[in-house]
Amino acid sequence: MFDSVWKATGAIFSKDFKVIKSQGFSTLLLFLFLLALGLLYGLMYQNVFDQNIHWTPLPVFIFDETGSSEPGFAEDLLSPDRFPFIELHKAFSSLDFEEGLANQKNAVGLLIKEEEGQTKIYWRSVGEKSIEKNILFQAIEKGVEEALWHTRTYAILGPRAADFMTEWEILAARPLIREVPREDIRVLSSLEYYLISLFTGFCILFTTEFVRDREQRLIARSFTAGIRKSTLYWSNFLSNFVLVFAVALVYFTIVFGIFLRIPVPLGPFFGAVIVQAVVVSAFQSLLGGVCKNRKVELVISLLALFTMLYLGGAFFPVEVMALERIAEFMPNFQLFKLYEGLVLGHPGLDATRLGILFAQSAVMALVGWFVFKKSEVL
Repeated sequence: MFDSVWKATGAIFSKDFKVIKSQGFSTLLLFLFLLALGLLYGLMYQNVFDQNIHWTPLPVFIFDETGSSEPGFAEDLLSPDRFPFIELHKAFSSLDFEEGLANQKNAVGLLIKEEEGQTKIYWRSVGEKSIEKNILFQAIEKGVEEALWHTRTYAILGPRAADFMTEWEILAARPLIREVPREDIRVLSSLEYYLISLFTGFCILFTTEFVRDREQRLIARSFTAGIRKSTLYWSNFLSNFVLVFAVALVYFTIVFGIFLRIPVPLGPFFGAVIVQAVVVSAFQSLLGGVCKNRKVELVISLLALFTMLYLGGAFFPVEVMALERIAEFMPNFQLFKLYEGLVLGHPGLDATRLGILFAQSAVMALVGWFVFKKSEVL
């Protein structure tokens, strides 16, 4: 009895791999698509978050009509050491000031006047708005506020102002937050995130076409040769396992070894790949047991795929949309967390996540088996 079962299993296994071989090009295209999609999203968001600001030089013309021979607070405040994008020009006459601004397409003019016993600063902008002008304007506003505060302090306190200012500077220099040593916290980069998350979601599309065999009545005909339903069903589970294991192993070897260049422990790495193969095989077995034609299989596959992609955090971290509790029920999220632990250097595999994944796999595989046993007839 066992010899016949093993022979039948071997024959089905051989047939499945002939199917895989005949569909090698489509499998390769799906593999390359997932690799390219992960790179696209990862590099795109990495450029968004890691971009550098390139300052545009901003000429600033200052003309002080008060006739003060010493540099005013505006010149001290707008030092190029503080604002590297500023090109400071001091005008010595109203004509120089106006001509300097007239010859520029993008510049700022600061005119300092004495009016009604008060010193006033007038802002003149040439050209369009820019981030450099906004920063400069805010700096001048803060500088004026600080200068007024100093002036009022000396006017109110008189001789005591110097001592007060000294104590205030000491108080203001104290850090309000005390630094506490802690462990370095590392999170996934956008490239790491998408290369892992997209594959753990889309991998459910790898299949040995068991539903196609049912639709073409090839499975039913196998009964006439004395092959049991259990042999047909679980042999297909094994074929799917080997297919997904090989694809995932090659994919993550390329990702970790070439693109990310991250050393991962081999034991937990192979364990995560095996778990992923079990989960996908169970899902494909569920489809094989429930679906009798490829149209129904396609609808259920796409429904499951997009549910896992969006609720399982394939396109965005689940924390962003407050979906942590829902994501815990998504197999792709649990698989993602296993691989995330490998990348971040967490030893071993999370026993709780392994338990959830194996429980989900057992439910899917057994439901598919019972439906297949009841529904598949000659």
